[in-house]
Amino acid sequence: MSATRRDLLVRASATGLLLACEPPSPGGKDTAPTDTGDPDSGTADTANPDTAAGDTADSPDTGDIGECQSWGEPDPACEPTPPVGEGPYFREDAPERQQLNVRGESGYELRLELRLLDETCVPVEGAVIHIWHCDQTGIYAMDDAEFHCRGKATTGPDGGVCFETLRPPPYTDGADGFNPAHYHISWFVDGVQTYTTQLYFEGDPWLTEVHAEELITTPEDDGSGNRGMVRFTFVLGSLPPPE
Repeated sequence: MSATRRDLLVRASATGLLLACEPPSPGGKDTAPTDTGDPDSGTADTANPDTAAGDTADSPDTGDIGECQSWGEPDPACEPTPPVGEGPYFREDAPERQQLNVRGESGYELRLELRLLDETCVPVEGAVIHIWHCDQTGIYAMDDAEFHCRGKATTGPDGGVCFETLRPPPYTDGADGFNPAHYHISWFVDGVQTYTTQLYFEGDPWLTEVHAEELITTPEDDGSGNRGMVRFTFVLGSLPPPE
């Protein structure tokens, strides 16, 4: 999928694209494929999302990661981003920061360059974009004060924000398979939660027809095999926010 196609999102039905929120797993450790460390493998060990993670490396600096890359003029024919259900693991009190890998976990590092446009394809300045995802064992940090794999940032004049984090693994859906690897994204405009969606990865074996093609990304590797970048434009639409 080309970078242009990822930026030019196709209008989609909110009813058809709302995914079931991922349910909490039963207590204890769930069985899952072993993480290969390959960004294209899309598999990893998973665990109860409501359980705190185990031993981790020293925490990295959670502050500023530097300037976001600049964006060119948006396409005047941009289309609204398909919404996806929020799920049960959102924390509105997440801190404003760009580095999300608080515990210094090992994995495929990704820089996320994100942009927000309004319904008329004009950049939205001053919007607050939240991002959250599971850790490398498939766990969502819910009760700790670290807010590991969580953060928010405010868009600049070009509607852009940027984060650094890890590519998350798939995790059990509590039934017969796994949820594909994904980031949760939610944006607030004038203090109001306006949209929530998710970003997925090309080649993930757990993607199905219910995962909108317009939300599937292909990271651009820096040549090391250990680090890449995703650039993605979100477009507000007239659809109501997901419940």
